[in-house]
Amino acid sequence: MHTAGTWFGVLAPPATPKDIKARLNTEMAKIIHSPEFRKRMAEIGAEAIGNSPDQMAQLIKGETEKLAELVKDAKVVIE
Repeated sequence: MHTAGTWFGVLAPPATPKDIKARLNTEMAKIIHSPEFRKRMAEIGAEAIGNSPDQMAQLIKGETEKLAELVKDAKVVIE
């Protein structure tokens, strides 16, 4: 899983039915993997990945853990 740079994701409320989340993911993946979309992303220097919901959840978890460690190591105090 590639995590360098900026990433974007689409999130839904936890109570969203699995079939709705699956349909949204399927339809978005069609767009993300289309030649037109991939060409446009390449033109702006971006790479479209189109992860599964589980892969995106793991990405968010991993990035959150890394950020938490950075905050802890820097002794950041939130007031």
